[in-house]
Order: sequence, then structure tokens, then C-alpha cells
Amino acid sequence: MPRRAPTRRAAGASQQVGARLKHKRREAGLKLAEVSERTTISISTLSRLEHGIYQLSVPQLVALATALRCTIMDLLAERTEGGGSSGTP
Repeated sequence: MPRRAPTRRAAGASQQVGARLKHKRREAGLKLAEVSERTTISISTLSRLEHGIYQLSVPQLVALATALRCTIMDLLAERTEGGGSSGTP
């Protein structure tokens, strides 16, 4: 079954999650290759996830949170100025 193009809202959410993923990876001082080794997600897929081209699957999300030593919510939820989660990805 061919993949459908994401809606604008889904594409925007994917880009936001991708940006947080990239931030967390850099914060951890890891290269794409190192995250790839820890998660078995290919480097090209990781790059596409970080650029918001692909949407994360639940297994990928769990693997990435584990590899980056953060919570799933750290990758999904926007942070407010007070440091709390806004509750919307």
C-alpha cells in the first residue's frame, strides 16, 4: 500500500518532533551513526525523521527515547517558558 502524503498539520508536527529529536541528539553529543547503532534505525531514516520528512512510529519513538536517555514526552511535547509541557505536540 503506497504511503499517503501527510496533511499540513501532520507535516508540521513531524517537523517539530524532528527538531526536538535533533536537539536531544546534539544535546547528548551523539552523531547520527551513533544513534543508528543504538536503535538499529538507519542513518538515512534518522535524518529524514529529524527533517520532518518521515513520521515516527511508536517503536522508533521508544527506541530513540531510550538511546537519547530522555522520555517520550521530551520528544513529543513542546516546552513552555517555565519548563513544563504544553500538552500538545
